Amino acid sequence: MLFGLAAFGLSLLLVASARAVDIRVDFYPGAADPSTGTWNVVQDVGSPGGDIANLLNNDGSQSDISLTITDAFYGGNNYGNTWVAPPDFRSWVDAAATNDQFFVFHDNGDRIAQITFAGSGLDDTKTYRIEANASRNHPSFTKLDGEYRVNGQLSDNWNSADYHAKNDGYLGHQVMTWRSVKPVGGQIVLDLEASTLPQNPAYLGAMRITDDTPRQTILVDLGDAGRQTDGRWNNIVDPDYETLAGTGSPGHRVLGAINAAGQRTAVDLNILDDFDTRNTGGLVSDAAGFAADAQSDALCSLTGETTTVQIEGLVPGRQYDVTLFGSSNLNRTTEYTIGGTTQTLVNYNNTSNSVTFADVSPDAHGHIQVDLVGVGAAGYLGAVEITGDFEPMATNPPRPSIFYDFGVSNRKTGGNWNDMIGFDAGSRLDDAVDSLGRPTAVDLVVASGFNPNGANNIGEFSDDAGYPITAQSDSFWFDPSHSPQIRIEGLNPNGEYDFTLFGSRQPVAGSLRSVDITIGGQTITLVNSGNTGDVASFFDVQPDAGGNVLIDLTVSSGADFGYVGVLEIVMAVPEPSSVWLAGLALIGLVAIVRPSRRRRV
Repeated sequence: MLFGLAAFGLSLLLVASARAVDIRVDFYPGAADPSTGTWNVVQDVGSPGGDIANLLNNDGSQSDISLTITDAFYGGNNYGNTWVAPPDFRSWVDAAATNDQFFVFHDNGDRIAQITFAGSGLDDTKTYRIEANASRNHPSFTKLDGEYRVNGQLSDNWNSADYHAKNDGYLGHQVMTWRSVKPVGGQIVLDLEASTLPQNPAYLGAMRITDDTPRQTILVDLGDAGRQTDGRWNNIVDPDYETLAGTGSPGHRVLGAINAAGQRTAVDLNILDDFDTRNTGGLVSDAAGFAADAQSDALCSLTGETTTVQIEGLVPGRQYDVTLFGSSNLNRTTEYTIGGTTQTLVNYNNTSNSVTFADVSPDAHGHIQVDLVGVGAAGYLGAVEITGDFEPMATNPPRPSIFYDFGVSNRKTGGNWNDMIGFDAGSRLDDAVDSLGRPTAVDLVVASGFNPNGANNIGEFSDDAGYPITAQSDSFWFDPSHSPQIRIEGLNPNGEYDFTLFGSRQPVAGSLRSVDITIGGQTITLVNSGNTGDVASFFDVQPDAGGNVLIDLTVSSGADFGYVGVLEIVMAVPEPSSVWLAGLALIGLVAIVRPSRRRRV
């Protein structure tokens, strides 16, 4: 495609200003103007009718920035192309702004348009983020694509190379993003060039211009044990206590990730659904901006198998950018999904392309889930970059967990989980492995049993609590005539531990399912009916002199049955020598029930 600064563009003349920039522009007046925040609606496809002398920021303040259409569009329309549910992580996208757009196409002999922003409200010493989208569900035009560039560059995730207003916009809810854009000669220019195919327009529906404040970055390398990335990277490879990393099996794989400045953060990376294998056939390159060791290997999922990686320890209400990379010397393509929006990356001989999900908002638990599935034979994930503002890690250094999955034999979690299927009195599971796959001296004993046939698989199919679906969806159950007791043995009598329990049961009309959990004299009620994300957490629990902790379970008042499906144990304080078998003095016992924003160490 032809390209030049005279092509469709966005020009920003930047002069000194301290005011924060957050400008939102809706191209063409639709049936309804955007109602969220303050939008600037461009009324006409060409100058002077399309000019706006002083754009407003989202808070209603004057930006001292003008808009001029310096190369006109061909036309505009509003044909009912509204995004039904704009992605949560693009909160600035107002549905009304997706319903109308300007367009250009080859048939009029000039398939290029240009817009210029200029004024004292822009600062040539700062960087800016440019975002743009379009939406058109045309009944007969099939191409509907264009090439969009900022200062000659395609968007960060390359979806602007051939952005399709129907497939990428209307159906895919994709937004093109350019980060850290610096002016060239006092201007920033975004160019759109329509397809050369007749009767196939390219569209522009909405834009956003904001200050691009530098933020923290966390880098994760997924792949082979022999290709760990040195420096300030977090590696998901073979168990390595010093890097607090593990393999591609279910369970936490990165605990207390370090950021690019070398600071330990509260962010964990948790694999909820198993990868199939590792791949070392990625191309050796750093062209995508990641270290060659990180780009050349990956974890692999087979076609038809969705793998879920959960980023935890984020702050609800903040926004994060998540960039994903994968490479292979085989003909492979991967679909990545966050928040209901899917982006596709061709892994075959990939050296420089990645996909970016910008402004992703964590859920109420501080989680962002990344689902990936292969298109063809397999899909790959080799590097993850998370950008945003992270909380520092708690005072105590991170420690691996011990995970138990209680339930039926045909729904084991595997990986670095301990699957407990015995629910009768006397059933036991000795020498549990921790979340890094290392054996411990910790044993679990069912001291008092559950109901006969006391295992089921009818919990909610969810991983919202941060545990794999296989662990959350099955459980041990009991009625009021039983009072099960679980005994944990082999703990350090002088240590302190955090205990977290989860249980779920699909709702039954007219029947309450709920369990009372007691540890060390503290009791928590955990409602099982319809539970997808709530847990019961006991903090700083000290074992008895024999290294034991008792967990007593009873059916809650007014309930018919109780359920427990997951137990997680974490050493709560750093020990001077060995893992799990050393500790410090008693601090105290605290017990709360809460959503699953628990301390993961």
